[in-house]
Amino acid sequence: MNAPKSRSHDTNTLEKHLGDRIDAVEASLTSKIIAVEANLTDRIVSVEKFFTAENRAAKEAVTIAMTASEKAAQKTEIAADERSRTQTASYTAMLDGVMKRLDQIDKTIAESGGRREGIGSSLVTIFQTISSLGVIIGLIVLFLRH
Repeated sequence: MNAPKSRSHDTNTLEKHLGDRIDAVEASLTSKIIAVEANLTDRIVSVEKFFTAENRAAKEAVTIAMTASEKAAQKTEIAADERSRTQTASYTAMLDGVMKRLDQIDKTIAESGGRREGIGSSLVTIFQTISSLGVIIGLIVLFLRH
């Protein structure tokens, strides 16, 4: 009779011992899993903060570049407008000078009697001389060929 009691006691002791060991392993694994999860969560948060900071820095760099580009474009447009205004003023001054000179020529022609006298008679004389030279040269060429 002693044997069955001892056997049952050994079984109970073994069960208790194994149950305690299983509980200890479960508690150890649970604490390790919680520690790994906390570590991973911390790493994910730090990586997220890093990328957020990098993203913010990239956005700021793009904003700075766009602002600089816009300022450069505005300066270029202002310089082009100033050049255009300067050229327009210069051309206007030149045209005004030409128009004044033409007005003076018209006035001189009108005062000198028009085409019959002054410039008009000089031009007629020049054209007659050129025509006469053309006829003389043509006659000389004909005599030399024959």
